[in-house]
Amino acid sequence: MMLASGFSRETSRPNEKSTTVGGNPAIEKWNKDRNTGEIDVLLGKRFMVTIEGRDIGDIRPLQDFASNFDFAAIAGLK
Repeated sequence: MMLASGFSRETSRPNEKSTTVGGNPAIEKWNKDRNTGEIDVLLGKRFMVTIEGRDIGDIRPLQDFASNFDFAAIAGLK
């Protein structure tokens, strides 16, 4: 359900929202109080890749890193 398009939740814990990264469904989590973030990307309905960051001002550095990652190579593994 969380990977459904348009999902978003703001709480005292990390804010979460659904997104896509390289055409793959993903969840972004951002905790502004701790300056930590995470992006979980589902690849080929088989693999989950997690990108984490600490001591960052916003989620953008993780988004930039994820956009340059070769997810197709992982999704194509047999």
